[in-house]
Parts: sequence; C-alpha cells; structure tokens
Amino acid sequence: MVYLAELRLIYGAFDFAVTACGDWYFLWDVSTGSQARTAPDTNGGWSVVQRGPVPLWDRVERAMRLWQDAGEPHQREFGITVSAAGQRVWLGTHHGPSWDLPI
Repeated sequence: MVYLAELRLIYGAFDFAVTACGDWYFLWDVSTGSQARTAPDTNGGWSVVQRGPVPLWDRVERAMRLWQDAGEPHQREFGITVSAAGQRVWLGTHHGPSWDLPI
C-alpha cells in the first residue's frame, strides 16, 4: 500500500512522507502542510483523521479502488508518461486507468 500511496500523493522530491508504525500510517505533505493518520478502530475497521487543504487519505482510497478494480496488479504494471503538458501515472497501458501528478 505504501508504494501506491506514494505514487498517488507525490508532490516533488522528498517533500512527502508515508510512515508505517505498527498498525497505523501517517501521511504528510510538507508542501501544503496536509496530514492524514490512520489507526485501527475497535470494530475491526480503520479510523482516519485528515488535516490541511489536501485530503490525502481520500486520494489514497481512490488510487486503491482503481488498483483493486484492475485486479491488484504487480507494481511493475505501473508506468509514467512525462511531457511538456505534465506527468501522468497509468496502470497497464498509457490508455488505462491513470491520474495526473503535479509538476
């Protein structure tokens, strides 16, 4: 999951961190100050707290659904297209499921 989170949330060199500590994850985007923290809850699910202007965990969830809908392929199935117009991460082929990365 960390690989997918980093692909979905990258905002530039070394300015984003995903930390796994035991059973919880902490996501932090230093360029916006946005944060998300997850922890197991008492019902067997997860609780999420988000702060800042960018809903980091929402973006991770959308990327996870995209990956699951594609059959949970190996990370070697991800690619990136870089052009003067921008950067785009894709799954399977450049015409497959994808999302833009900030420049």
